[in-house]
Amino acid sequence: KEYFMREVLCTSLAGNRCDVLTIGKTTETAPCVVISARVHSGETCASWMIHGLLDFLLGESPEAVRIRNMVCVKIIPMLNPDGVICGKSRFSLAGVDLNRMYSDPNPNLHPTVFHFRELLQTIPNLRFFCDFHGHSKKQNIFAYACSPSRLNR
Repeated sequence: KEYFMREVLCTSLAGNRCDVLTIGKTTETAPCVVISARVHSGETCASWMIHGLLDFLLGESPEAVRIRNMVCVKIIPMLNPDGVICGKSRFSLAGVDLNRMYSDPNPNLHPTVFHFRELLQTIPNLRFFCDFHGHSKKQNIFAYACSPSRLNR
């Protein structure tokens, strides 16, 4: 489809693909939404959420067509492919929680987070970012967010 593109963001420690899916407008002036998932490989519900999101965004409903015509959506469906493939529940092959590496990722030990962070910094019109997770105790849908006082750190 002309409004869908799949690219390799990078390869993981084990050489697995970490893909970026782009849906909708691809001009630099288009507002951009970024969604990631599976930084914790055991949170399989994140894959189901991404699957539903892709079904919707690639569908022919008037809402999906309108979104594609207005916005660039970038989806990184699996930030920890090695953990998923090797059956880890939370950590990468480097033995770390990749969700704790965003402030200073090592390109050799945490390549997916390193390249994802670089991608985020190159998007000129980033309007929204959401990372899909699961939770061991919370049920249904919920959200955590940064407080405004922490945004300028």
